[in-house]
Amino acid sequence: MPRLRVGLSLNTNSGAYENAVATPEENRSFVAALIAQAQHADRAGFDGIFVAERHSRPECRWPAPLQLLTLLAAHTSRVDLVTHVLLLPLHHPVDIAEQAALLDVYSGGRLVLGIGMGFNQQYFDTFGVPIKQRLSRFEEGIDILKLAWRGEPFDYHGKRHDLTGSVVLPAPETPGGPPLWIGGQSLPSVRRAAAVGDGWVVAWPLGEEDWKRLTDEYYAGCEERGKTPEICVSRHCWVGENRAEVEKWFVPMWLEEMKYYWKKGQLIHPDFASEGDFTVDTARKHLVYGSPSDCVETLAELAESVDYVKLSLRLPLGPSMDEVDRCVTRVGAEVLPALRAAGVSA
Repeated sequence: MPRLRVGLSLNTNSGAYENAVATPEENRSFVAALIAQAQHADRAGFDGIFVAERHSRPECRWPAPLQLLTLLAAHTSRVDLVTHVLLLPLHHPVDIAEQAALLDVYSGGRLVLGIGMGFNQQYFDTFGVPIKQRLSRFEEGIDILKLAWRGEPFDYHGKRHDLTGSVVLPAPETPGGPPLWIGGQSLPSVRRAAAVGDGWVVAWPLGEEDWKRLTDEYYAGCEERGKTPEICVSRHCWVGENRAEVEKWFVPMWLEEMKYYWKKGQLIHPDFASEGDFTVDTARKHLVYGSPSDCVETLAELAESVDYVKLSLRLPLGPSMDEVDRCVTRVGAEVLPALRAAGVSA
């Protein structure tokens, strides 16, 4: 059985959506807690730390993922440092290439650059980037990253970028640059991931038919190119005494989170066709939760079809940072060792 890697999502939201703008002191305290949580996950045996990109939202205390991961590189020793995902069309690709190369060198080659096109109109408005240009900016951005990470001067003349004599130094420690994971949940996205990426990132729950259709397409594309496929999925997780205990408080918070995105039209899934579908029964197959043995069983099932699982232990409505720290301890002490003992994880 292939090795499953398990990462921790470091949630940069400080609380519920649209909460009050934080004071500088509150921001410093929150970032200190994020650093401590990353260190805790590193010691506990997690394989990676994952950070998202969010903008223009008062509840988000750290919008820039590469900046935060660079800080975390100084406070961790072994975990992968993963952007999940960086919204490439919002940025100049040479700037991202420089930041990523420096982080890759500074961390000893631990960076994984997960990238996506983005869908939030507000983000594009904030950066002054027309959202209708996101595809061309994304595709050109990937081309430029790969050229820049050679450590040599290069030219690039595209629809959105016109570069002459550009050079990014220092070059990344990882030859050719850090792994590029491509996010998206459509056929063009998985074809792009197979063609130009080193992995495919799945953020939202997928229906069984969509999952089979997209994974079949991704595996076929990788096989055609002689590439090793790598799939990373996200799952919210909580380790308690049993499933019933977790269903009383954590699962309802997850349902509220999913309902928030469903109302915005961003969660499209056959299991959630109406507001009445947001029930504990419906949620069960989309989460990793329950006793340690319950969580081991679910992760072992995931290992049959994916290579990396990003676990999210905190939602905007909770739990608290202290509660998450205790859950990190439990995952490290009771879940990850059991996966290794079962041959699921090395």
